[in-house]
Amino acid sequence: MQVLFKENRGIRRGLEPVSFGVPFPSGFVKDADKVGLVTDHQSFLPVGKRILARWHDQSIKWLLFDVQVDLLANSEFTARLSMSENIKEQPFQVPFMPDGWNLQKAVEHFPEIILTDASGTSYRAETASYGLEHDTSMRKTVLMSGVFSSDTTLADIEWQCRLSFYNGKTVIKSEFTIINTQAACHAGGAWDLGDKNSFLFRDLTAHFRQNGTSIGYIENFEKDTLLSSAQAGISIYQGSSGLSNWHSKNHMNRNTIIPVRLDGYKVIQDEKESFRSNQQSSPLVLMGNPLGEKQFFCYLEYFWQNFPKQLSAQLDGVSLGLFPENFGDLFELQPGEQKTHSFYFGNEFADKNVEHMQWVTAPLVPEIKSTDFYKSMLRPGPVPVSEYSRPYDEYIGNAIEGPHSFKAKNELIDEYGWRNFGDIFADHESVFKADGTEFISHYNNQYDVIKGAVLQYMRTGDTQWFKIAKNYADHVCDIDIYHTDQDKYQYNHGLFWHTDHHLDAHTCTHRTISEKHRSQKPDGAFGGGPYLEHNYATGLVYLYWMTGNERYRTCALELCSFIENWIAGPDTMSELLFQTIRNGIKKIKSFGRSISDEIYVFQGPSRASGNSLNTLLDGYLLTENKKYLSYAEQVISNAVHPEDDQDGMNLLNAEIRWFYTVFLQALGRYLDIKKSMEAYDNMFAYARAVLINYAQWMADKEYPYLEKPEILEFPNETWAAQDLRKADIFAVASDFATQQTSALFKEKAQFFFKHALGELNSFDTRFFTRPFAIVMSNGMPCLEIISQAKTSDMKEFKKKQYPEWNGRLIHTKTKGIDKILSHFKHFSLQKEVSWIKMQIHVRLGK
Repeated sequence: MQVLFKENRGIRRGLEPVSFGVPFPSGFVKDADKVGLVTDHQSFLPVGKRILARWHDQSIKWLLFDVQVDLLANSEFTARLSMSENIKEQPFQVPFMPDGWNLQKAVEHFPEIILTDASGTSYRAETASYGLEHDTSMRKTVLMSGVFSSDTTLADIEWQCRLSFYNGKTVIKSEFTIINTQAACHAGGAWDLGDKNSFLFRDLTAHFRQNGTSIGYIENFEKDTLLSSAQAGISIYQGSSGLSNWHSKNHMNRNTIIPVRLDGYKVIQDEKESFRSNQQSSPLVLMGNPLGEKQFFCYLEYFWQNFPKQLSAQLDGVSLGLFPENFGDLFELQPGEQKTHSFYFGNEFADKNVEHMQWVTAPLVPEIKSTDFYKSMLRPGPVPVSEYSRPYDEYIGNAIEGPHSFKAKNELIDEYGWRNFGDIFADHESVFKADGTEFISHYNNQYDVIKGAVLQYMRTGDTQWFKIAKNYADHVCDIDIYHTDQDKYQYNHGLFWHTDHHLDAHTCTHRTISEKHRSQKPDGAFGGGPYLEHNYATGLVYLYWMTGNERYRTCALELCSFIENWIAGPDTMSELLFQTIRNGIKKIKSFGRSISDEIYVFQGPSRASGNSLNTLLDGYLLTENKKYLSYAEQVISNAVHPEDDQDGMNLLNAEIRWFYTVFLQALGRYLDIKKSMEAYDNMFAYARAVLINYAQWMADKEYPYLEKPEILEFPNETWAAQDLRKADIFAVASDFATQQTSALFKEKAQFFFKHALGELNSFDTRFFTRPFAIVMSNGMPCLEIISQAKTSDMKEFKKKQYPEWNGRLIHTKTKGIDKILSHFKHFSLQKEVSWIKMQIHVRLGK
């Protein structure tokens, strides 16, 4: 296995710190200490290592490497993995700790961060706890958390920070997050800006106290390294994206006002102000010390993309305006919302060679061969690009290049600014908008765009895909996940849906539904918030394995806890009673109605049960904690049975039943994971029997959705893309079927795959965001079938004699009496009162 370090941005890489994950096949290596990286010159590259995941036999599945790469502009080198008994790691040291690394001293490098609330009260970030989160011989990351305090009070938000230190270097990376952990009131079921529990503030600035005699700055460090100087001070303020639609209503505040005023950015140098219209800044500032021996520097990632931002330097220090007061409007951090900013600082420019640090603008992404990713990963693995995947690749390539790319879409609505950057414009929802009007809709990771982008990066090596995946994941982790445990259990730690179908986001931003939408919704259909049907963690898991960034792991497990809450059920007696009464009323109202019209949650194969199953499997893969596997098997046994009557379930009613394909895809993944564990127990046999039963029914009855457009509300391009799910189900089922049935399933897989792409390409609207997302994340198992016999790099799936289900009922549903007894055991009067108050807010809109 080889790792390619390729410099293609024209940047001099001066011992750039790089962290990357490498996957290994099962049984390949068990001892990380014996794994090294050998350069082209046959010397071992200094590395730090940390195991991120293991296979069932405790061999290494993903190993994280911390290295430092020195590269001239437009050059490259290859390092190969090597096994040796003589690999030694360097002792960790940093120049500013001459007596050796010390955790307590490391914390002292946390900058002074001042928060100013809406009333003008200033608060200082105070550390409550800290610890070492990442520890190798090349990088140490300290996780800190705390509160904002004034002389008399605490602010209603919290903070968290990761400080990363690198062996032999003075540069420090900070990932600073502010968090509003309160629950939203979501009065009447709407989730608009202006919520009672939002936190409003004027300014949040990081201060670096320095005594200097000289100030240098670069206005756009991404594009040039032309260093200018200032005598008394410099301030660079980015007030908008500076793009053509910079004044988009996407930036509307709680008062329905667009507060963005500046088209581009402005520079104040030695008290002289100048404007840069329609331009973007990514500045860096330098501060020279009195002796001229060192220069302090500061650089913020995605400065203009996350506007508004400000970077200033005077002779007494540097200030980084994460939320600058110059914006002229109050910032609103919604309940359960957070925001993370990553910035670099330190004395790395001692030799005044700024080119050596330009890597901070475009960090290296090491390249691993697609075949190495593919051979080391379970389905849906990244099937390498080949001539056999050309129709698929030609279609999906439009997502990163050309007029239909995600970048082009985002510029239409100016999907920039601190809350929007990273998300994708859901342009498919705008088909009914009035001509000449601006329509805003956010995608919120529906169908796991993060996973899709990671898979496409692994397949192609195109770093544009990796950038999309990372930016989207950062957005999802901050904005789209409801970071609170103070709301009702059905919402806490869940993922917000995309903007409601065909409705302009207005002031709900990324939270599904606005009060303005009420008049446009039918009776009984109003309301939003996190729900099981849209809950995706797989992309976050992949990114964690590829980068070692603990934020992604934490957020993926947060989405797992959301499902755990649903499985456990109501956490108050009041809600348990309320739900019992409501469910009774529903049963009375539905008396005489066919069960085939029921909308499934956990009690059937659905999008809710399928995505829950998939996310619980992610939890198991991240932690190896078998509770997640147990929950997953509970979901399976509650949703399906080997003797299900698919005709009686009305599965061909696509509008309400197409979701069953999502569940079967997740079920196939469960079988692959159990197979990798060699866990051929009765639950495996049960799940296999279910998959084969459903696949056999599909082979006999299923058809491409658009062959019957009359039964579809909107017979559009999305239905063509969704047929890829059927192709993947057949492809996976073929591996678990008998030889004769397997051949039929492979034939069906290829039929649906070819038909889906052909049908999709017949639509002028084929390049909408939603079909892109579906195709990005689906199709891998079928591509595997297509390429398997024709490409030597493909895995060989040998037929195995799997155990048969023994016919015993597997059902783990918690009995009602058990839930009641559990509530008595954990009864809390305070929680009961809180729940009742919450219902008053939601139901009465108070």
